Amino acid sequence: MLFVELPDYRLHYLQYGSGLPVIFLHGLSFDSRMWMPQYDAFAEEFMAAGLDFRGHGFSSAPEIRYSLDTYVADVSALLNSLHIPSAVLVGLSLGGAVALDFAMRYPLRVRALVLASSALNGYDWSKAWQEVMRRVRQANTLQSFRINLREYWLKDPMFAGVRTKLEYARLLSSMAASFSGKPILNGDLQSNTFSDDPKRLARIKCPVCVITGERDRSDFQAIARKLATEIRRVEWHQIPGVGHMVNLEAPEEFNRIVKSFLYRVEAEGI
Repeated sequence: MLFVELPDYRLHYLQYGSGLPVIFLHGLSFDSRMWMPQYDAFAEEFMAAGLDFRGHGFSSAPEIRYSLDTYVADVSALLNSLHIPSAVLVGLSLGGAVALDFAMRYPLRVRALVLASSALNGYDWSKAWQEVMRRVRQANTLQSFRINLREYWLKDPMFAGVRTKLEYARLLSSMAASFSGKPILNGDLQSNTFSDDPKRLARIKCPVCVITGERDRSDFQAIARKLATEIRRVEWHQIPGVGHMVNLEAPEEFNRIVKSFLYRVEAEGI
Protein backbone atom coordinates (compact mmCIF):
# COMPACT_ATOMS: atom_id res chain seq x y z
CA MET A 1 0.00 0.00 0.00
CA LEU A 2 1.16 3.53 -0.78
CA PHE A 3 1.15 6.29 1.83
CA VAL A 4 2.18 9.90 2.15
CA GLU A 5 3.83 9.98 5.57
CA LEU A 6 3.34 13.27 7.43
CA PRO A 7 4.29 14.23 11.00
CA ASP A 8 0.83 13.73 12.53
CA TYR A 9 -0.99 11.52 10.04
CA ARG A 10 -0.64 9.60 6.82
CA LEU A 11 -2.59 9.57 3.57
CA HIS A 12 -3.27 6.47 1.54
CA TYR A 13 -3.27 6.70 -2.25
CA LEU A 14 -3.31 4.57 -5.39
CA GLN A 15 -1.14 5.25 -8.43
CA TYR A 16 -1.12 3.81 -11.94
CA GLY A 17 0.49 4.63 -15.29
CA SER A 18 2.53 7.64 -16.38
CA GLY A 19 2.01 10.88 -18.25
CA LEU A 20 -0.16 13.90 -17.47
CA PRO A 21 -1.09 13.56 -13.75
CA VAL A 22 -4.81 13.00 -13.18
CA ILE A 23 -5.81 12.96 -9.50
CA PHE A 24 -9.17 11.36 -8.61
CA LEU A 25 -10.95 12.73 -5.51
CA HIS A 26 -13.76 10.69 -3.95
CA GLY A 27 -17.14 11.47 -2.43
CA LEU A 28 -18.16 11.63 1.23
CA SER A 29 -17.97 8.29 3.10
CA PHE A 30 -16.18 6.61 0.17
CA ASP A 31 -12.50 6.48 -0.82
CA SER A 32 -10.10 6.03 -3.73
CA ARG A 33 -11.53 2.59 -4.54
CA MET A 34 -14.65 4.22 -6.01
CA TRP A 35 -12.57 5.05 -9.10
CA MET A 36 -11.62 1.45 -9.93
CA PRO A 37 -13.40 1.56 -13.35
CA GLN A 38 -11.25 4.57 -14.23
CA TYR A 39 -7.71 3.59 -13.22
CA ASP A 40 -7.04 0.99 -15.90
CA ALA A 41 -8.69 3.08 -18.60
CA PHE A 42 -6.70 6.21 -17.79
CA ALA A 43 -3.38 4.55 -16.89
CA GLU A 44 -2.97 3.63 -20.55
CA GLU A 45 -2.20 7.28 -21.35
CA PHE A 46 -2.02 9.22 -18.07
CA MET A 47 -0.66 8.99 -14.55
CA ALA A 48 -3.84 8.18 -12.63
CA ALA A 49 -3.81 8.52 -8.84
CA GLY A 50 -6.58 8.30 -6.26
CA LEU A 51 -6.36 9.81 -2.78
CA ASP A 52 -8.12 8.80 0.46
CA PHE A 53 -8.99 11.98 2.35
CA ARG A 54 -8.34 11.99 6.08
CA GLY A 55 -11.06 10.10 7.92
CA HIS A 56 -11.75 7.94 4.84
CA GLY A 57 -10.48 4.62 3.54
CA PHE A 58 -6.99 3.70 4.70
CA SER A 59 -5.86 7.22 5.58
CA SER A 60 -5.50 8.37 9.18
CA ALA A 61 -8.61 9.59 11.00
CA PRO A 62 -7.26 12.09 13.55
CA GLU A 63 -9.39 13.79 16.20
CA ILE A 64 -9.72 17.13 14.40
CA ARG A 65 -12.45 19.41 13.12
CA TYR A 66 -12.90 18.31 9.50
CA SER A 67 -13.64 20.80 6.72
CA LEU A 68 -12.96 21.37 3.04
CA ASP A 69 -9.71 23.04 4.11
CA THR A 70 -8.64 19.69 5.61
CA TYR A 71 -9.00 18.00 2.23
CA VAL A 72 -7.43 20.84 0.26
CA ALA A 73 -4.38 20.32 2.48
CA ASP A 74 -4.51 16.57 1.75
CA VAL A 75 -4.44 17.17 -2.02
CA SER A 76 -1.51 19.56 -1.59
CA ALA A 77 0.36 16.98 0.49
CA LEU A 78 -0.12 14.31 -2.18
CA LEU A 79 1.08 16.54 -5.01
CA ASN A 80 4.09 17.63 -2.97
CA SER A 81 4.97 14.04 -2.08
CA LEU A 82 4.78 12.94 -5.72
CA HIS A 83 6.66 16.06 -6.89
CA ILE A 84 3.79 17.06 -9.15
CA PRO A 85 3.81 20.81 -9.94
CA SER A 86 0.34 20.77 -11.52
CA ALA A 87 -2.34 18.19 -12.24
CA VAL A 88 -5.83 17.59 -13.53
CA LEU A 89 -8.22 17.13 -10.62
CA VAL A 90 -11.24 14.86 -11.12
CA GLY A 91 -13.66 15.13 -8.21
CA LEU A 92 -17.07 13.62 -7.54
CA SER A 93 -19.50 15.16 -5.04
CA LEU A 94 -17.38 16.15 -2.02
CA GLY A 95 -14.30 15.59 -4.20
CA GLY A 96 -15.64 18.17 -6.66
CA ALA A 97 -15.99 20.79 -3.94
CA VAL A 98 -12.44 20.04 -2.78
CA ALA A 99 -11.12 20.31 -6.34
CA LEU A 100 -12.82 23.69 -6.78
CA ASP A 101 -11.44 25.10 -3.54
CA PHE A 102 -7.98 23.75 -4.35
CA ALA A 103 -8.10 25.45 -7.76
CA MET A 104 -9.06 28.75 -6.18
CA ARG A 105 -6.30 28.53 -3.58
CA TYR A 106 -3.57 27.13 -5.86
CA PRO A 107 -4.51 28.10 -9.44
CA LEU A 108 -1.04 27.40 -10.84
CA ARG A 109 -1.18 23.81 -9.59
CA VAL A 110 -4.36 22.89 -11.51
CA ARG A 111 -4.15 22.12 -15.23
CA ALA A 112 -7.88 21.42 -15.53
CA LEU A 113 -10.91 20.35 -13.47
CA VAL A 114 -13.46 17.59 -13.99
CA LEU A 115 -16.41 18.12 -11.64
CA ALA A 116 -18.78 15.15 -11.52
CA SER A 117 -22.01 15.39 -9.48
CA SER A 118 -20.13 18.13 -7.68
CA ALA A 119 -20.89 19.69 -4.32
CA LEU A 120 -20.06 23.36 -3.85
CA ASN A 121 -18.65 25.30 -0.92
CA GLY A 122 -21.29 27.69 0.45
CA TYR A 123 -24.22 26.18 -1.47
CA ASP A 124 -27.62 26.63 0.20
CA TRP A 125 -28.70 22.98 0.42
CA SER A 126 -32.38 22.08 0.21
CA LYS A 127 -34.37 21.06 3.28
CA ALA A 128 -34.63 17.54 1.87
CA TRP A 129 -30.85 17.20 1.69
CA GLN A 130 -30.39 18.71 5.15
CA GLU A 131 -32.85 16.16 6.51
CA VAL A 132 -30.82 13.28 5.05
CA MET A 133 -27.67 14.60 6.73
CA ARG A 134 -29.52 15.20 10.00
CA ARG A 135 -30.68 11.59 10.10
CA VAL A 136 -27.19 10.29 9.38
CA ARG A 137 -25.69 12.48 12.13
CA GLN A 138 -28.19 11.52 14.85
CA ALA A 139 -25.90 8.90 16.36
CA ASN A 140 -24.20 8.60 19.74
CA THR A 141 -22.06 5.56 18.97
CA LEU A 142 -20.08 4.41 15.95
CA GLN A 143 -22.42 1.42 15.66
CA SER A 144 -25.54 3.59 15.51
CA PHE A 145 -23.79 5.87 13.00
CA ARG A 146 -23.06 2.91 10.72
CA ILE A 147 -26.73 1.86 10.94
CA ASN A 148 -27.80 5.39 9.98
CA LEU A 149 -25.29 5.42 7.14
CA ARG A 150 -26.81 2.23 5.71
CA GLU A 151 -30.43 3.30 6.24
CA TYR A 152 -30.40 6.97 5.28
CA TRP A 153 -27.29 7.42 3.12
CA LEU A 154 -26.68 4.32 1.02
CA LYS A 155 -30.44 3.86 0.50
CA ASP A 156 -30.91 7.43 -0.68
CA PRO A 157 -32.50 7.76 -4.15
CA MET A 158 -29.33 9.35 -5.54
CA PHE A 159 -27.63 5.94 -5.23
CA ALA A 160 -30.55 4.00 -6.75
CA GLY A 161 -28.81 3.52 -10.09
CA VAL A 162 -25.60 2.13 -8.67
CA ARG A 163 -27.56 -0.22 -6.40
CA THR A 164 -28.67 -2.07 -9.55
CA LYS A 165 -25.04 -2.95 -10.31
CA LEU A 166 -24.16 -5.64 -7.77
CA GLU A 167 -20.38 -5.30 -8.04
CA TYR A 168 -20.42 -1.56 -7.46
CA ALA A 169 -23.18 -1.71 -4.84
CA ARG A 170 -20.94 -4.05 -2.85
CA LEU A 171 -18.02 -1.69 -3.39
CA LEU A 172 -19.97 1.28 -1.99
CA SER A 173 -21.06 -0.77 1.02
CA SER A 174 -17.48 -1.89 1.65
CA MET A 175 -16.13 1.65 1.50
CA ALA A 176 -18.88 2.99 3.77
CA ALA A 177 -18.23 0.18 6.26
CA SER A 178 -14.60 1.28 6.61
CA PHE A 179 -15.48 4.99 6.83
CA SER A 180 -14.51 6.47 10.21
CA GLY A 181 -17.55 8.74 10.33
CA LYS A 182 -15.50 11.56 11.85
CA PRO A 183 -15.85 13.97 8.89
CA ILE A 184 -19.64 13.86 9.35
CA LEU A 185 -19.84 13.62 13.14
CA ASN A 186 -16.97 16.03 13.83
CA GLY A 187 -16.91 18.30 10.84
CA ASP A 188 -18.36 21.13 8.84
CA LEU A 189 -17.73 20.41 5.18
CA GLN A 190 -17.63 24.07 4.28
CA SER A 191 -14.82 26.62 4.30
CA ASN A 192 -15.00 30.30 5.16
CA THR A 193 -12.17 31.00 2.72
CA PHE A 194 -14.25 31.22 -0.47
CA SER A 195 -17.90 30.62 0.42
CA ASP A 196 -18.71 34.33 0.85
CA ASP A 197 -17.11 35.43 -2.43
CA PRO A 198 -19.91 35.68 -5.03
CA LYS A 199 -17.46 36.01 -7.94
CA ARG A 200 -15.15 33.17 -6.99
CA LEU A 201 -16.21 30.81 -9.79
CA ALA A 202 -15.58 33.45 -12.44
CA ARG A 203 -11.97 33.63 -11.25
CA ILE A 204 -11.24 30.01 -12.20
CA LYS A 205 -9.08 30.26 -15.30
CA CYS A 206 -8.35 26.62 -16.11
CA PRO A 207 -10.64 24.58 -18.39
CA VAL A 208 -13.46 22.81 -16.56
CA CYS A 209 -15.62 19.83 -17.49
CA VAL A 210 -18.88 19.47 -15.55
CA ILE A 211 -20.64 16.08 -15.60
CA THR A 212 -24.02 15.27 -14.09
CA GLY A 213 -26.40 12.34 -14.05
CA GLU A 214 -29.91 12.98 -15.34
CA ARG A 215 -31.42 11.32 -12.24
CA ASP A 216 -29.23 12.92 -9.59
CA ARG A 217 -30.73 14.94 -6.74
CA SER A 218 -31.98 18.43 -7.60
CA ASP A 219 -29.29 20.05 -5.44
CA PHE A 220 -26.50 18.62 -7.57
CA GLN A 221 -28.36 19.55 -10.76
CA ALA A 222 -28.62 23.14 -9.50
CA ILE A 223 -24.94 23.22 -8.62
CA ALA A 224 -24.05 21.98 -12.11
CA ARG A 225 -26.11 24.77 -13.67
CA LYS A 226 -24.38 27.32 -11.48
CA LEU A 227 -20.93 25.98 -12.41
CA ALA A 228 -21.79 25.94 -16.11
CA THR A 229 -23.12 29.49 -15.92
CA GLU A 230 -20.43 31.18 -13.83
CA ILE A 231 -17.19 29.44 -14.84
CA ARG A 232 -15.66 30.93 -17.98
CA ARG A 233 -13.94 27.98 -19.69
CA VAL A 234 -16.50 25.26 -19.12
CA GLU A 235 -18.32 22.45 -20.87
CA TRP A 236 -21.29 20.60 -19.36
CA HIS A 237 -22.29 16.99 -20.06
CA GLN A 238 -25.39 15.30 -18.68
CA ILE A 239 -25.42 11.51 -18.86
CA PRO A 240 -28.99 10.22 -19.39
CA GLY A 241 -30.52 7.57 -17.17
CA VAL A 242 -27.99 7.72 -14.33
CA GLY A 243 -27.89 9.21 -10.85
CA HIS A 244 -25.18 10.52 -8.56
CA MET A 245 -22.38 7.99 -9.07
CA VAL A 246 -21.88 8.75 -12.75
CA ASN A 247 -18.44 7.11 -12.91
CA LEU A 248 -19.83 3.79 -11.66
CA GLU A 249 -23.26 3.82 -13.30
CA ALA A 250 -21.97 4.70 -16.77
CA PRO A 251 -18.20 4.10 -16.65
CA GLU A 252 -17.66 3.81 -20.40
CA GLU A 253 -19.47 7.06 -21.16
CA PHE A 254 -17.84 8.83 -18.22
CA ASN A 255 -14.38 7.71 -19.33
CA ARG A 256 -15.07 8.75 -22.93
CA ILE A 257 -16.16 12.25 -21.90
CA VAL A 258 -13.23 12.80 -19.58
CA LYS A 259 -10.64 11.41 -21.99
CA SER A 260 -11.93 13.58 -24.82
CA PHE A 261 -11.71 16.60 -22.52
CA LEU A 262 -8.15 15.71 -21.45
CA TYR A 263 -6.98 15.25 -25.04
CA ARG A 264 -8.11 18.78 -25.79
CA VAL A 265 -6.51 20.09 -22.59
CA GLU A 266 -3.19 18.51 -23.59
CA ALA A 267 -3.50 19.97 -27.09
CA GLU A 268 -4.50 23.34 -25.55
CA GLY A 269 -7.59 23.23 -27.69
CA ILE A 270 -9.78 24.55 -24.87
